[in-house]
Amino acid sequence: MIRWLASQGFTVFVTSWVNPDASLAGKTLEDYLNEGVYAAVEATLAQTGASELNTVGYCIGGTLLSCALATWRRAATIGSPRPPSSPPSRTSPRPATC
Repeated sequence: MIRWLASQGFTVFVTSWVNPDASLAGKTLEDYLNEGVYAAVEATLAQTGASELNTVGYCIGGTLLSCALATWRRAATIGSPRPPSSPPSRTSPRPATC
């Protein structure tokens, strides 16, 4: 998939998860969203200068991505000025319930 997307002109970024050990035992869903999905989206948008991006998630990354997309959609539905395609800013609170 990565090779095909790149051959079609897409800029491709890939994230990978570490195998958790005891040092990560205190991490929460909110931590994984904030330090994983949200940080990756914000870094990608900052590095590319793009205002939107396409995503693909697999396994736990897909689950976390679904939670992030659901919270962005919910924020837009309840009157947030941020459209669903925009990630929350680093200073805004991020709901972690999906």
